[in-house]
Amino acid sequence: MRGPRQAATRMQRSLRTSAAGDAVATLAARRRTAPARARGHGSARTETGAAPARRSGGSGRRLRRVCMAMANATAGEGCELPRTWSGMDDVVVSGGYRALLLDQFGVLHDGKVPYPGAIECLRSLRSRHGVKTVLISNSSRRAALTARSLAAMGFDEDLFDAVVTSGELVHQGLEQRTAAPWDSLGRRVFHVTWSARGTISLDGLGLTVVDSIGDADFVLLHGVEGVAESKGGVREVPYVELEAMLRDAAKSRPDVPLVCANPDFETVAGGRAVKAMPGALAKAYKDAGGTRVVLVGKPEPLIYSRCVETAAALGVADAKEIAAVGDSLHHDIGGAAGAGIDSVLVACGIHADKLRRESEPPESARVAE
Repeated sequence: MRGPRQAATRMQRSLRTSAAGDAVATLAARRRTAPARARGHGSARTETGAAPARRSGGSGRRLRRVCMAMANATAGEGCELPRTWSGMDDVVVSGGYRALLLDQFGVLHDGKVPYPGAIECLRSLRSRHGVKTVLISNSSRRAALTARSLAAMGFDEDLFDAVVTSGELVHQGLEQRTAAPWDSLGRRVFHVTWSARGTISLDGLGLTVVDSIGDADFVLLHGVEGVAESKGGVREVPYVELEAMLRDAAKSRPDVPLVCANPDFETVAGGRAVKAMPGALAKAYKDAGGTRVVLVGKPEPLIYSRCVETAAALGVADAKEIAAVGDSLHHDIGGAAGAGIDSVLVACGIHADKLRRESEPPESARVAE
């Protein structure tokens, strides 16, 4: 079976950070064949090739290094070197994509405000090309809440055909308990959640919150700001203490399941700030000896399967006509590659400091090109 090819693009100016001199580069992992892993047939073999980046000088060298890193991280040996495209319009047309799976933090916004031109870009792709847009997010919140948060930033509901979040998948799994791993979890939960950002409700799930991990049937990670209390409310706990708590628990009771509703290690948190996320706590638990860690969200297959099903319901049944857009090599690019879906890496998110290249500020007249 012929496997994935690699390509690179420069992201159109509409998905740049607002900081002057900060360009956006994208990488696309192009699948020329039917996805293997997504259909349960194992990993695909790769084919070799080369297509050098067009930029010259230091920026070009950095872009090529990024492309090689992405190739090594996603498809292994034998990947084709990236080629350059001019923008998202060119990506959609040249790639023949009819549906986009869009990450939010680091792609559409910085956690507080939209990136310059992001809203216009979405409107243009939908109106000019009829592209279906599905938000795919590792947000630990449910889909409806995520949609409302985006609307408050200016992303109207009509910009997305569907919203799929890891938090929604976790809620549905705990509610229905019809398949592994949900059917084997107990009802007593030690809940690590958000505080300042608003806790995640467990109402309707039939769970009993406990104050000690030692009394829990499983640990649920929704956030990194505190621990839910049995009497109600949230007790704020610094991140370093949460990590130490989970490491100790993994050493004493390594077989206690831990469910992580947001596998991200970090995220952008306004401007260039980077904030630790639940995925980092899940990794600490596993590294300390925890043997039953359940990650729900990117890069795991479940969320991509749901998005592919959603795209098919929207009229895009061929996975080769779908591209995932994200800012994390591990979660977005690696996850899409594992699911057999083409991918685009946006360099204005969590990798911005490493991928920064000199460039002129965004031109508002070209945001939708």
